[in-house]
Amino acid sequence: WLDNWLKMRKQLGLLMLFAASIHACLSVAYMSPTYHGLVYGDPVEASAYVMEGEGWGPKTESLNRTTIKVFGTEKMKWRGECFLMTGVFGFALVVILGITSLPSVTATLSWKEFAFIQSGLGWTALIFLCAHNMFLGWPYINAPSCGIPSSYQYALYVPFLTILMKLPMVVPPLSNHLANIRTGYVRNVIKHEETV
Repeated sequence: WLDNWLKMRKQLGLLMLFAASIHACLSVAYMSPTYHGLVYGDPVEASAYVMEGEGWGPKTESLNRTTIKVFGTEKMKWRGECFLMTGVFGFALVVILGITSLPSVTATLSWKEFAFIQSGLGWTALIFLCAHNMFLGWPYINAPSCGIPSSYQYALYVPFLTILMKLPMVVPPLSNHLANIRTGYVRNVIKHEETV
């Protein structure tokens, strides 16, 4: 099963790139202050007369003043900036990972370059995208809806478990041993010869 799982990693990564691309396109398509109040900041309310009339016909000024919300008068909130920047950087890293998984690009890279891009940038992308989720969903993470944790919280379970399982392999005793194995170290095996 491990061999099949290791062979599936490329396909899973490409599926993740596809899902991230759709997410980015849809996010840009409906990027508006009504959906992303975190990014645009609080609106300023203004009172004004609006023009009324049906269709293409003549318009007349309304008798009542209408309250209008005007967005963009303030700078982004810090959480909104962090949310957008971690999402953009994470997506850019995922695109780099997708490009380097192409056979023609992989053939031009040395093993060290390929390992750095696929491992180092992969972990960096995972951390950026977890931060992207947390910056957007922080107010909702501990606010269960109908007794069920929010989707922002569910989306972080697998990545945090992955990061937690990676941490022991980064700690020096185990990381030094893994680095030796990657460079070709083989433990000496003492062979006992029977004497006749």
